[in-house]
Amino acid sequence: LNVTNLHYDDMDRPPPGKNYLQMPVEEGKRDRAELERWMAVGIAFVALHASNRRILIHCAQGRDRSVAVAMACIVLLCELTNPLDFRANVSDLVQNDLYQFVFYQQMDGEEECYRSSGLSSRLVDALLGRKGRDICL
Repeated sequence: LNVTNLHYDDMDRPPPGKNYLQMPVEEGKRDRAELERWMAVGIAFVALHASNRRILIHCAQGRDRSVAVAMACIVLLCELTNPLDFRANVSDLVQNDLYQFVFYQQMDGEEECYRSSGLSSRLVDALLGRKGRDICL
């Protein structure tokens, strides 16, 4: 999960079985609105892929953007008593939250994937809108 505006050409086609998402957010606090706008997409990416894999969340400096995404994922996706444990039962979360939104709007087989993220383009578009912001805040 690349939380920078830097594009890596090699990641246009990641290796088989790997997924990649770029959240195009500028460095520092200048681009808080864009980070806020993309946050739900980043959390959805982690929610979809983290249950049995490791995920690298990075930015150029490791101080603001990637830390914000990682912390949001820990709060929403992990057991708060042990942040290294993914929530065992995501349905325990409040109805109509991120999980409901993500898994009910996920790809149905023929839908276009957003770049190589594993997320549907329709889901990414929806999360970039007001609904995604409401879910995360």
